[in-house]
Amino acid sequence: QEVAVRMFRRAAELGMPDAQVLLALNLESGVGCDKDEREAFEWYNKAAAMGTSDAIYLLARCQLDGRGTTKDPPAALTRFTDGANRFHDQRAMLQLGMCCQFGIGRERDLGA
Repeated sequence: QEVAVRMFRRAAELGMPDAQVLLALNLESGVGCDKDEREAFEWYNKAAAMGTSDAIYLLARCQLDGRGTTKDPPAALTRFTDGANRFHDQRAMLQLGMCCQFGIGRERDLGA
């Protein structure tokens, strides 16, 4: 696992968004490396900037829960909306529905 993390890091540093997501997942969980949610958030952010749907979703989850960054439900809602609209990401759609139902990051809206 440590070798895989080193390879993910090398590829991530070369700008490969899928490797950035894989590195971030390992950093977030502490598998094969020291757990570092802040660095994981930074790698998700880099991959999301390149339009990677998994990164956009995972970055939004970090913002929603405050993992590696300050808790920011409105920003998470914006990213879930982006993932749902641009990529038809079902995970993002589910999170949007939950945000509407429970008023997370916006006013509660059961008709949305």
